Amino acid sequence: MTANEEDTGSARSSAVPHKAIVRTTGLFLGLAIVSAVLISSRVPGGTGTLGAHVIIASSPNAELTLEPLGPVIRATGLTPDEAPTQGTLRVYNQTGSALHLQLRGVPSTDELDALLWVEVVDGPQELFKGSLGEFRDWTPEAMRVDSGAWEALTVRTWLDQGDGWAGRDAEVSVEFQSVGNGGTA
Repeated sequence: MTANEEDTGSARSSAVPHKAIVRTTGLFLGLAIVSAVLISSRVPGGTGTLGAHVIIASSPNAELTLEPLGPVIRATGLTPDEAPTQGTLRVYNQTGSALHLQLRGVPSTDELDALLWVEVVDGPQELFKGSLGEFRDWTPEAMRVDSGAWEALTVRTWLDQGDGWAGRDAEVSVEFQSVGNGGTA
């Protein structure tokens, strides 16, 4: 055997362990990356309580500009133990005269009528406070919005103590109607 053949043989034998080390390192590196991705994309544990899901949204009106147009409150996983969820609905009178407005909530279902509570205030004036079922009727009080003016309504919602709310969904559409001089229609 020549010196060249000896060098080639020893190069082959040292290359095999080097390739094995590279493959093993690559395998462990790949497993580490896959493990990191799986751990980071894991869904966090919940509270173990299935809450109610409530959306309160404004509905378009020809006389008014509403902000936001759509969801004012998105309450997910709502339980009776939580503080009220709150949102602000701004109302702009785009007519040429002052408007006296009543409002109501039209829910997608009656499942939460007795359990979900709603409060709507216009500054210091409470326009409505009661159950979702009661909010189906026009508010007895009307709010005044001058021509070209904005009014900000605070909307709050919470669940009453009791059973039957777990896993329930309700979408409530807030509607407005004009009435004469602050009275009923």
